[in-house]
Amino acid sequence: MKKVYQFQGVRYYTEVGYNCVLIFNADTHQFVYQLYGSTLDEEGTFHHFVSKYLR
Repeated sequence: MKKVYQFQGVRYYTEVGYNCVLIFNADTHQFVYQLYGSTLDEEGTFHHFVSKYLR
């Protein structure tokens, strides 16, 4: 089961790719954001995405 994050009424989930973390819209499954870096975890990536693009 994927962990679902919610921000401003939109739900997102993350997946780990090769040396990156991907973020998708949980309702449409549309790709939203990709962050490279082997030291990042899924929750940290989501918080980075929110602080950089959604605030």
